[in-house]
Amino acid sequence: MKMSVHCETHTVYVDGEPRVVCKKVKMPDGVHAIQWWGARGEVEFVEDNKGRRPENEEFFDLKPYQYLVDAHAKAKKRDADNLQKAKDAREAARKAQEEADRLQDEAVKIQSEGD
Repeated sequence: MKMSVHCETHTVYVDGEPRVVCKKVKMPDGVHAIQWWGARGEVEFVEDNKGRRPENEEFFDLKPYQYLVDAHAKAKKRDADNLQKAKDAREAARKAQEEADRLQDEAVKIQSEGD
């Protein structure tokens, strides 16, 4: 698995698939981005107030950042649920429109029979 995190935008990429995670998910302080390439990773820091950026820090255990992978999974499920809700709402609207059209046609038929 590959993971990339852009802390400022709360965007987590897992295997190239981006998800914006909940703003309540705590991003590490002073970190610009986190990269993970399956067996090793790297933390990229933000510049300090003098415009200096500390050297990237390599790491070999994803556990401290696993919560970000979990947040990606949660956001992915949220997005899938929202998409399904939108599809369901669109289908309900389509059915309601069909029923309204049917009733309108029936009303026109009844009115024309009365004339």
